[in-house]
Amino acid sequence: MAFLRTFTALLVAATIWLGLFAAFDEADSPLLNAIAQWLSPLTVLGWLIYLVLCVVCFVLVWRFMGRSSPRARENNGH
Repeated sequence: MAFLRTFTALLVAATIWLGLFAAFDEADSPLLNAIAQWLSPLTVLGWLIYLVLCVVCFVLVWRFMGRSSPRARENNGH
């Protein structure tokens, strides 16, 4: 289960990161194009943003996928 949670967090973070990069890169606004350059996978800042997204997604996935239903807790004796 730990692999599934970790893989899900990394996949969601990568989807958000590259989705924002692609959307901002295609925009007509110079401001959004500048933001796309920050999000670029070719820059150190882009990878740092990805790592921050990974940590956020990792915390959220572990928090919400780790919850068990009241019925499961009852069956486990908790």
